[in-house]
Amino acid sequence: MRVAAEDHLIRWMKPGRDMLKINTSGSSLDNPGRAGFGGDIRDGHGA
Repeated sequence: MRVAAEDHLIRWMKPGRDMLKINTSGSSLDNPGRAGFGGDIRDGHGA
């Protein structure tokens, strides 16, 4: 079974002062099947 892909606008919003933000994402193919994940940790300056 195939599901149609959809586009979504995603915008990073910076965290407050002296805070960090963790963004994560993951995906899988079939069940069980191949899977992957990743992420970012950023401060209020995007660093």
